[in-house]
Amino acid sequence: MSSLCVQFPLPYNPDQFYGSKFVCWNEFLSSSLVSQCELKALCLKYNLVTTASYISFVKIYGKKLRMPLHPDHSYPNQGEKFIGFKRLLNKSVRCLSCASFWAKNSGIKTRSEWRELGRSVIPTSIHLNLSSYGSVKFSKFIKGDYYDSNCCTCKGLSYWQGE
Repeated sequence: MSSLCVQFPLPYNPDQFYGSKFVCWNEFLSSSLVSQCELKALCLKYNLVTTASYISFVKIYGKKLRMPLHPDHSYPNQGEKFIGFKRLLNKSVRCLSCASFWAKNSGIKTRSEWRELGRSVIPTSIHLNLSSYGSVKFSKFIKGDYYDSNCCTCKGLSYWQGE
């Protein structure tokens, strides 16, 4: 009986073997998923700002658009580090002007009320610790005194849904 030896046409280390002709592992392995950069662009295009909206969207259109249902598992399984839902879903932090505008309309009146309510009421895009905005006086902040429609630095994001 002779031993069977099968040779595969694939090199052991394709990235080194092909050198500059090697594009990436996803292309080499014919991955059916979009890159994380493309996925982030799709999330922006379709205004996917929460994990729930992302999952709902992907359940309907994911296969067609090659979007993973669970990118936090899919990309690490392909040898990539997942960028995280916060970066993926373009969650940004509101500027001081917009945060002060929200605070004025929130009904919160005192610092202790601000601390008590916390994330149950205050959007994740607004810093709970106001010192993150610099030297901010709470009394001015809560009255909306820092609001100036011409001083928005968070790209004029007008929507507050999902925050």
